Amino acid sequence: MTDERVTDFALTALQAEGSPAFTRRRDRPDEAVRDEKSIDFLASSGAGEVMGIEHTRIEPYEGFIADWNLAHARLGPVRELLESKLPADSVFDLSFEPASATRISSRDSGRIADWIEAVAPALGRPPDHFAQCPDEICRGRLTLYRWPITGGVITTPQIRYRIGIDTAAAPTHLSTRCRRAMDAKLGKLDDARRKHHVETTLLCLESSDLQLTDPFGLADVLRAAAEGHPVPDFVVLVMVGPDGEPFMSWTYRQPGRWLPRPLFYSHDAT
Repeated sequence: MTDERVTDFALTALQAEGSPAFTRRRDRPDEAVRDEKSIDFLASSGAGEVMGIEHTRIEPYEGFIADWNLAHARLGPVRELLESKLPADSVFDLSFEPASATRISSRDSGRIADWIEAVAPALGRPPDHFAQCPDEICRGRLTLYRWPITGGVITTPQIRYRIGIDTAAAPTHLSTRCRRAMDAKLGKLDDARRKHHVETTLLCLESSDLQLTDPFGLADVLRAAAEGHPVPDFVVLVMVGPDGEPFMSWTYRQPGRWLPRPLFYSHDAT
């Protein structure tokens, strides 16, 4: 399950950053006790310390996850069809508007992939780095963006999916979603200290769109959203790719303090 992989990634990141090693337990309190507001996971350290964990996805706007899941299911084959066929010096974003998700058909995958393979090499550097997919290929409004890579190896999926919403409004939407997440999750983590003899707590946030979830701007949003709540020991944001696999994270809080600058972690950076 995605929430388990994301949680394990966050625990690995914390260990790499100097915290004790914790291993997630297989049993889930939220499944064992349905009539109580139990936490998602428990984890144990080698010294016997127990960590309580809450995982939640944060959406840049209401309904983002539903749009993302629908579009990803229909565009998923495009990445496979384009494997090793795109210029190796770039990554590409296939952007679509929220209202377009229902107009993208899985039957269009082959034609979309052929179009991308044909136009990708001709795209230049910003601002001449994008092309609009013709309506006869796909009724959804798709735009392909090319982002050249210099001085390094591509570590993220070479073709990524992006929902093209109003980025100026994204911070307001994100602030609202974070406050809702804090309202729903932080009390449960604090209660776990009594219910499950938890000594350490972790709030694990998940996002699938780096473009709309600014990891540095999120620091102030999280601090503000946590006001008036019992604050967890650790707060970590984990980014997942189009395939649902976590690939990078930022740690915002360690026991007793919010960090002045979030700590970045990825498997490739270690």
